[in-house]
Amino acid sequence: MRTVTLHCSSDLDFLAKLSCVRKAFNLMFEADKTRQYVSQAGKRLVTCLLRASDKTHTLFEEAYDRMIHWVSDQSNWKTLAGELWDRRVECVTFYDVVLDFVLLDAFTDAENPPSAVVAVLNNRWLTQGFKESAFGTAVWSVIKAKSKMVKVSGGFFTHFYGVMEHISPVLAWGLLGPNEDLKTIMLFVKDEVMGFLYDVFSVDTSNYSSNSTLAEDILKHLQIRTTSIFSRLDSAEE
Repeated sequence: MRTVTLHCSSDLDFLAKLSCVRKAFNLMFEADKTRQYVSQAGKRLVTCLLRASDKTHTLFEEAYDRMIHWVSDQSNWKTLAGELWDRRVECVTFYDVVLDFVLLDAFTDAENPPSAVVAVLNNRWLTQGFKESAFGTAVWSVIKAKSKMVKVSGGFFTHFYGVMEHISPVLAWGLLGPNEDLKTIMLFVKDEVMGFLYDVFSVDTSNYSSNSTLAEDILKHLQIRTTSIFSRLDSAEE
């Protein structure tokens, strides 16, 4: 339950809004233009973060394209729903899968890193370069261990972890490592994502009168936040 996280007044308030948000996202993604916009924005965002970290982005982009291709194939949707159900994701919507399961869980994990990762960060005898390498290996090992436990070979989680193994070590180092400039960028992106979610779940900033009005406002919030993020990332590269 994300009641407190998303600033809702009660569990009932959260659940009522969640029902509306799910329907609005489904309506929003009926448009090919919107699906393409969100897909390309996600790819561009991570690519920019990898560049800001002075890391290659080619392998990520290839893995991302494979995942999007798999998810876009309707013949895979039953398998997708089954895999997510096993992970207690009840609805296959953009909110449930991308925002809740992927991003909000990732933010929580970053606040509570594995003990092996903490040990690397706290080791004063290691150089920063060695720390980053050891840190990346520790995070990568967690992702690889999870990928070996997938129940459906070649399914959603095979593709998902194929993407995460290229970006999790870099993004986690950005959030938890000693590079303050990189950390500032990562925290800015996180704040923009959370700001987007606050806007979506607030009746002060989103019109809950109908599915269509809410869908329009969600798309507006998304465009405003992505524009803000890309403006910041572009300026950081100059």
